[in-house]
Amino acid sequence: MPFVALAKPMGHDGPTERISIWEYRNPRSDLIGFDLTCPLCGERMSVRQPFGVVAHFWHPDGCVGGEGESLEHEIGKNEVRKYLYKSPDYKGASIDLEHWFADVRRRADVYVKRADGSAEVHEIQLSATTPGELKERTDDYSRSGISNIIWWLGGNADNEINRSWCKSYLGYVGSITSVIRTETATVYDSETRVGETEF
Repeated sequence: MPFVALAKPMGHDGPTERISIWEYRNPRSDLIGFDLTCPLCGERMSVRQPFGVVAHFWHPDGCVGGEGESLEHEIGKNEVRKYLYKSPDYKGASIDLEHWFADVRRRADVYVKRADGSAEVHEIQLSATTPGELKERTDDYSRSGISNIIWWLGGNADNEINRSWCKSYLGYVGSITSVIRTETATVYDSETRVGETEF
């Protein structure tokens, strides 16, 4: 389920804006009158907001960006993005979801472009993985010119072997947990921590 699209008011030649569906209280009605396209493949998209399912963007054909992600993963990306926006360390930075690196065919969960021009990638990993897979993805971002890659581990990925690899290879590791409850609408609580420091 994609949660990011390019939006442009219908019938206008103005700039296209990259938007996140999380920014809208009622995306289906709020985005009427906008042309929506996929930031990865350029195909037309629309808003899907079926009862009992979180609102998301949709297009009928496959996409170069790869398979969809779980709701927990999407919430994790948004929570990391919100945390970074609030952090004084990221004041003045541009923080974007699902940034595509065509040269290595990778889509970063959270991409940060700092005011000084430096960039970093934050990757959220909840499903089971290995240090070898983490290294492969980290090295791909490095080949694309990103020197600062931060892993946020949760779920089945948050184990001592992976945490140990992140600490020894990168010097740090984030930890993320999320809980999803369904009432009349989908809501969530999330807690993020790095090392022993709680936010």
